[in-house]
Parts: sequence; structure tokens; C-alpha cells
Amino acid sequence: KINSTSQQAIVSQGVSVTGTPSFWFKTNKLDVNLEQATVSSNGFFEGVTPIGAIKAGKMFMQMAADDRQIVFTNGVQLIYQPHKNWLGLFVRQILTLISIILLTLNASFPAAAQTNLLLDSVSLNPNAPVNMTSDKLSISQADGSARFEGNVVIGQGDMRISAEVVIVTYLAEGGIDQLTALGGVTFVTKTNEAESETANYSLTNNTLVMNGNVLLKQGQNAISAETMNVDLATGSAILTGRVRTVLKTSSN
Repeated sequence: KINSTSQQAIVSQGVSVTGTPSFWFKTNKLDVNLEQATVSSNGFFEGVTPIGAIKAGKMFMQMAADDRQIVFTNGVQLIYQPHKNWLGLFVRQILTLISIILLTLNASFPAAAQTNLLLDSVSLNPNAPVNMTSDKLSISQADGSARFEGNVVIGQGDMRISAEVVIVTYLAEGGIDQLTALGGVTFVTKTNEAESETANYSLTNNTLVMNGNVLLKQGQNAISAETMNVDLATGSAILTGRVRTVLKTSSN
């Protein structure tokens, strides 16, 4: 349906748009405003884009020359499949899980400059799909940025990272380089849980750096620090800046 006076068009009843195998989408209805250079979907949106497979309750696209961006809302899910940068993956050696922290009855150790430890059950495949959900996703063509907002959850393998905001940084040749999490960050695996103010997850280097009031919990034990740098391939972690460890055992 086209209205030439208002320069608006409505495309409905099973809309499907295909550009290339790596870019297509479908929705129930598209509202196009040629005067304002906007396109919006009133209802579900599902498609494949250069940043991954996206599902959302609504999509809004601003195509003005000075402000090109796409905003997804009403429950956003993005699944990103990292590109393989090598012809093959080296076989990981079986890591012997050695406890570095000696159990001490009700012990509380003084602050230290640095602590090295091994996080149990952390051995992430960098090529595993990355599943990202949020209340809102904004994509700007001006600077090539993507911003997830509201109840953001990032899942890859057994790892989960949640925050209020996550900003995506891309590689020049395409693909995601880094995810920057802001506001109430939590990092969870099968046996570990950590909190911090911010975190940087590098998909390129397979590392996670948590900054600001870091608190790592392993069962009843807790370690606090200013920064925690985790090698997600091996589970090796380095905590720095006013490190304090509290170890507990059950008491009768």
C-alpha cells in the first residue's frame, strides 16, 4: 500500500527480503517513510546479517545520510559464529587441576599485590557460537558500533556474562573483536562466579579482563581484587590490586 501524498508505504503479509546468503530478513509488516528515510517492522523480526542471526520483537531503521542506524527492541537475541582464523586448532593438553590456595580453617589472608590461580571448568572453545540477548540493540553505520542495552546476557559454551550495557567492537576485516560490558557485570561458569564494574571480553585473544571491585567466588571461598585477567583457553587467572582471600570450611 503506497500513499504518494505522505510518501509512506506499507508492506504486509509475510514480508521477506533477501540480499545475499549472509543478509536476509523476514517480518509480518514493514512501514516505510520516504520523507523521513525510516523503515520499521511492527511485529517480529528475524534475519541473518553480517553481525549474526538476529531475532527481535521490533526493528527500526534510520537511513538519513547523517544518521544511519538500526535499533532492535522488544526482546533481542543475537547469535554470532566466530570466524576460524587458523586452518586447524591445536589439540589442548589435558590440564591437571591443581589447587593453588591451601585450605585454612577460617583463615583470612592480608592484602597482596597479585594472586595467580586456575579456574575450574574454564576451557572455552573460541569458535563456539556467541548468543547475545538484551532489551535493545542499536547499530550505527556512522562508526560501525553495536550497543546492547538492558538485561544483556552473553553466552558461549558454559560461560555466561551479564551486564546492563555491552558495546561491540569489530575487526577491520569483519567479525567481532571485543565485547565491552558495563554496569553490574557478572561472569559465571559451572563452578565459578565473579562480579565487577566493567569487563572486556576479547574474542580475538580469548581473554576476559574484569575491572573495578572484582569479587571471585568459588564455593565458600572468595577473593577480592581490582582486576582479574582470565585466559579462557586454559582457565588461568591473574588477580591484581589489593588482593584479599577468604577461605572457609564447614564448622560444627
